[in-house]
Amino acid sequence: MIKAIIFDWDGVLADSLGSMVEWYKFICEKYGKKSTIQTKKDWHKQFFEPYDEFYKSIGFDWDNDKEKIVADFKEFIALQDVKIFEGISNLLEELKSKGFALGVASSNRDKVIKDVLKKYNLLHYFDCIIAHEDNFDPKPSPDMLHIIMDKMNLKKEEVAYLGDSDTDIQAAKAAGIKSVAV
Repeated sequence: MIKAIIFDWDGVLADSLGSMVEWYKFICEKYGKKSTIQTKKDWHKQFFEPYDEFYKSIGFDWDNDKEKIVADFKEFIALQDVKIFEGISNLLEELKSKGFALGVASSNRDKVIKDVLKKYNLLHYFDCIIAHEDNFDPKPSPDMLHIIMDKMNLKKEEVAYLGDSDTDIQAAKAAGIKSVAV
């Protein structure tokens, strides 16, 4: 029986894919890389994890460029007005009222996730948030799902993971939990 719903962040709770497309175009332009992602549809077709492999695929030397990319990302994302998808507040309220434990498992940064949830007065719905700083292998590895299940004291048959990418579904499958594609 499902006792907990774990959400991916970008593209599931947060309507942030437009910002991610703009980030990609910005970073490519800043460092003279060819930008092949112009739309959200392009993002879904071309983006993949792990991040280091994605950045390598567009011509960055991850070992040498990581620090400047992360610094630029923090500065860029702080200027974005990330919104929560319409209806999420009602969904979270309903799930909590039915007794579900709720979590977020994402490779995005903890501060980004919590700041947006606070802005929309939604942070209190979540029992656990696992983010980039929790040091897990990137999706499609199930590591982040195992970490959140351990922290929430859940068995795999008690969890469903909601994601919007192939790697989300692959991670859920690898963790042995139910997945829902959004």
